[in-house]
Amino acid sequence: GWIFKFLDGVPVNRSGGRDSVTAIAEVIGERDHIALGIAPSGSRSYNDHWRSGFYHIGQKAQVPLIMGFIDYGNKVAGISDYAIDLTGDITADMDRIRAFYDGKAGRYPEKQNPILLKAEIEEAPKAD
Repeated sequence: GWIFKFLDGVPVNRSGGRDSVTAIAEVIGERDHIALGIAPSGSRSYNDHWRSGFYHIGQKAQVPLIMGFIDYGNKVAGISDYAIDLTGDITADMDRIRAFYDGKAGRYPEKQNPILLKAEIEEAPKAD
């Protein structure tokens, strides 16, 4: 709790049937300045895709994405020096995100999820 207060954290009210994406987008819309950090890829277990909440929040709030990383392989951390304005073309937007993360390795590479959203998997043409 103390770090949340120190960082001037804002609680998100999800009551009234609002999902997290909508509630967070509304909080972002109410503020002049805000930073939201989200880890779309877990480090605890492998999954075949990233969680997409970050993408939907960015779209709904109409804010650009700034990407951060911890590259254990090269022992560096940082953030992107540019922002990605989401276009709604998930594959094109994710291609830009994939390009940024190319060559960066997590602490447990065997648990590193492919940089892919479930929507991209579902839209992919099926092999006959």
